[in-house]
Amino acid sequence: MRQGLATFIVCAVLVMGCAQEHGIAPSFVDASLSAPSDAGPDSSKGDLDGNVPTQCQPPTHMLVRLMPESASIRPGWSGLAHNVALPKNVAYAVELFGCDETCTQCYFRGPVAHPSLPFNAQRCVHNAAQQCTEDSDCGSKGQCAFYYGPGVDTTMRITDGFEVPICIRMWFEELSEALVNGGNADTSPVQGSINLVNGNMTVTSLNLRTDQRPALCPKCLNDTGGPGDGVREGHCEQLIGTGPSCDVQGVTSGNSGFSLDCAPIGDSIGSFALQNGPMRTADVFWELDDQSPDCSSAAPGLKCWCGQCNSPAGKACSKDNQCDDFCGPAPSMRPDACGDWTLLGGQTDLACTITDTERNTGKCTAVVPGILNPIFNTPIVRPNTSCFGGDGIPGAKIRVLGEPDAFDAGHAQPKLASLACVPASGYPQVDQSSGFPGLGAYEVQLDITLIGGSSTQE
Repeated sequence: MRQGLATFIVCAVLVMGCAQEHGIAPSFVDASLSAPSDAGPDSSKGDLDGNVPTQCQPPTHMLVRLMPESASIRPGWSGLAHNVALPKNVAYAVELFGCDETCTQCYFRGPVAHPSLPFNAQRCVHNAAQQCTEDSDCGSKGQCAFYYGPGVDTTMRITDGFEVPICIRMWFEELSEALVNGGNADTSPVQGSINLVNGNMTVTSLNLRTDQRPALCPKCLNDTGGPGDGVREGHCEQLIGTGPSCDVQGVTSGNSGFSLDCAPIGDSIGSFALQNGPMRTADVFWELDDQSPDCSSAAPGLKCWCGQCNSPAGKACSKDNQCDDFCGPAPSMRPDACGDWTLLGGQTDLACTITDTERNTGKCTAVVPGILNPIFNTPIVRPNTSCFGGDGIPGAKIRVLGEPDAFDAGHAQPKLASLACVPASGYPQVDQSSGFPGLGAYEVQLDITLIGGSSTQE
């Protein structure tokens, strides 16, 4: 399954005292837009004694938008979940806290509610048409969460040449185990730190839960007001009659309008958490070596980018030190799935043909044997052709590219990168199709607006 994960945060600002030191003019969105939240204390509260820095006032929140046209999402070794089209207009807010006395380095956590967001994505899980502020709004056993956009269409591969449509929705999920964030134990789904001068940042957690349904996501039709205006002028697509009213909240590259107001079709066929952190504004690379996990019996003698711990059982890993004992082969894991494709029983080409030497990624190709005519004896590209290079040989490298962006007029567009081992979902059909457990390679660009703060000297 091509699964979008996609996902992400940042923050930044500069104030007068810091600006004088670094020669950069501070700029902020009007602080009147700031809103209280339940995610923790405001960044301007100062230390435990109530001391607030006198030379600057940091921003309180940050609005983050995903730039889908610049994203590269590649989860799983099979390539079948790579490069799904992500919806536009996805945004969320995080709050800043624990800033240093020069307002240069801050921590962040979220997501949190904020009036500057394009629409209210805080909804009841499994009844996303209902807005909420706490779990009790969703019934006695309900859950209130921030959705990561309104959903996206993709497909699940059942056999060669046969795929079925899937609707994927994602929401931010609290961590089961707290991380240390700014000196505090924190279970917020989104956590990290940022330099408010040069834009360097680290996202230590970006935890999303994905839910798949066996049909395309329902469309919101005839919403004349535009995406995210908060007015339900459209109606949900359905086979018979007119569906419930809806507001378009996300648009794909094909201009299909999606809305949380429209219920997905069918029961869940898979729901699992995906931790996309850590991510950073720097290049990240891995290298296969003798300590890398062995591939499964499907690729004997080869090394794989990821494996599975013997203890704790099922934990995805890339090295032994990530496990209580050792990082061993995961079921059916291979360097890539280029050997899966067949045509009328034809022999396949097992190599991943590299098209990006810097990242060491490429495409699977296969030549149909027995056809002598050179016009037809040409490489045939598999559906969902993306693959990771290396061929399971020690010394091979894989790379993702990140880059910070200095803030100008309260605005920045950083690029974050991450390599991680995606765990098994617990659903055999999903794991077999997507190649889980397996390597996940992510590059995302964010559009960030800073909210609150002041450059007034006290």
